[in-house]
Amino acid sequence: MIIVLKPTATEQDAKQILARIEEAGLKPLYMPGVERIVLGALGDERVLQKLHFDAYPVVEEVKPILTKYKMVSREVQPHDSTVKIGNAAIGGEKFAVIAGPCSVETEAQLMSVAEVVKKHGAVALRGGAFKPRTSRMIFRGWVKMG
Repeated sequence: MIIVLKPTATEQDAKQILARIEEAGLKPLYMPGVERIVLGALGDERVLQKLHFDAYPVVEEVKPILTKYKMVSREVQPHDSTVKIGNAAIGGEKFAVIAGPCSVETEAQLMSVAEVVKKHGAVALRGGAFKPRTSRMIFRGWVKMG
């Protein structure tokens, strides 16, 4: 939930609402802006509705967050999210490629794939869990007819 406070709201007003959010067992977010303070409340929508933030005198507007990924949605934070993996930054302005085999069979296979992946500009290596291939000769899906 996004809670937009009126321009006249103070930091103390925001702290009181944030404390109420936290008391309800929800995650409070404080996002001060240039013109007004915006608050966020993450958690069970039913609990949020029972708090009736729209009735608070310092609250201008209450909006539900309808996106699945609330913490990184543009409603909660307007800037790009980035995740660091070693020295590589995933997200933001630069395009990042993560590549690797669907199934890691041997260490030698993984290391040779890692060299190719790095040579072609990928910033990280990924690979499926070790699972030896099963023989096609023991596949039990065929039924002999006649």
